[in-house]
Amino acid sequence: MDTIIMLVVVTVFAALGAGPFAIIYLGFKVRKEKDLILKKKLKREVLWFLYGWLSLLLFVFLFNFWTLWGLSHGYIMP
Repeated sequence: MDTIIMLVVVTVFAALGAGPFAIIYLGFKVRKEKDLILKKKLKREVLWFLYGWLSLLLFVFLFNFWTLWGLSHGYIMP
């Protein structure tokens, strides 16, 4: 069970670390594209990726806040 939890944690933090680089790369890809229809699709793709990355960031922040609050108030035993 601990191995699964650690794999999830490592995957989440890897995604959080790689997110800004992927957004910058996709942004440059959108800027270089000449075809307007493809450019519009790429912009939509970048926005969905940004939404997903920010959602993941919010989830990690809230989960850590909830865990620390639970530990400090005695609701979660270490």
